[in-house]
Amino acid sequence: MDASADAPPACNISGLRESAGYDLRITEACTFPLSHGASVTLPHPQWTLPGEWDTVVDPSDNQSAVVDIGEDSMACWALAARGAFSTCGRGLPSDQVLVTRVDGLHGWPAGVVTVRCVAPSVAAFREEAAEQAGP
Repeated sequence: MDASADAPPACNISGLRESAGYDLRITEACTFPLSHGASVTLPHPQWTLPGEWDTVVDPSDNQSAVVDIGEDSMACWALAARGAFSTCGRGLPSDQVLVTRVDGLHGWPAGVVTVRCVAPSVAAFREEAAEQAGP
């Protein structure tokens, strides 16, 4: 018996852009074409490392605003030039997050808040994502 037969299959892909999402379709290719397995398309884009992106938050007159982050995320957090903000995705589509100002009962001007998100496919590689996601 060949020891390599027990090894998990591996594939190296090169030439991909950093922090880009790719839709992947996986097909088992066998020596004999009639033995090929069925193709499976993964349900979410698979991101290359570091697998994070920033979304600049528009100004708001209110204490909270729903932000379209453009992609499904595993975790998001607010980066603020000034002030303190929280993020929450519960009860929203997976490509949106609620940003709330927590240091006052008012909104914010342009250029103050950015939301940084991590893709589900790379979250295991990102300490910040695990910390933000909580238990």
